[in-house]
Amino acid sequence: MTEAIEQIRRMDTQPHPTEFEIYPLLLEEIESISHHEVNFNLSEMLKSIKIYADKDHTRLVFNNLFKNAVRATEKKAAEYLVEDSDEEYMQTIVINVIEVNPLSIALQMFDNGIGLLPNVRKRLYVERCSTQQGEEHGYGGIIIRKLLDLNGGAIQVVDTQYGGIGSLTIQKITLPTGSK
Repeated sequence: MTEAIEQIRRMDTQPHPTEFEIYPLLLEEIESISHHEVNFNLSEMLKSIKIYADKDHTRLVFNNLFKNAVRATEKKAAEYLVEDSDEEYMQTIVINVIEVNPLSIALQMFDNGIGLLPNVRKRLYVERCSTQQGEEHGYGGIIIRKLLDLNGGAIQVVDTQYGGIGSLTIQKITLPTGSK
C-alpha cells in the first residue's frame, strides 16, 4: 500500500497546459456524473474566467471532487431519511470565485454533505484515506493534489463539520490563470 502511495507521489505526468474556459469544463463534469438529486450552483463569475493548465488534469480533479461531494451529500440524505426529519434536505454543491489575480484564481467549493472526520481531514490530499471500503479506494485525494501541483495549483480543506444538521465541507482550490 505504501508503495502505491509513493508511486503516485513520484508520478511525473507532464502537464500540457493550454488556456481554456473553466465554466464549460465544470458543466461537462457535472453532466458526466448526472445526479439529479444534487443541486449544483456555479458562480456566474466563472463564465468569464480562463485558466492555464492541462485540461485533462483539470477534468480529473473536478470529476473526483464532484463525485466525493455527491457521495457526502448522499450519506447525509440517508441520515435525514432515517431520522424522519421534518426539515427537507437539499443536497447542494456550490462553486464560488473567492479571488482572482493575474496569475491565479481561487475557488471555494462548498458541499452540505456529511462532512469529514478530523482524522480524515488531516490525511486528505496527503495520504491514502477513504470513507469507502476496499483496497481500490482512497487514492483520489493524493492524485488530485499531485495533478494540481503539476499544474501550479493547490487544494486545501478550509472548514468541515462532521455529522448532524450543520455538517458541511468547504475547500479552496487554486488554479493558474497566466502562462508560466
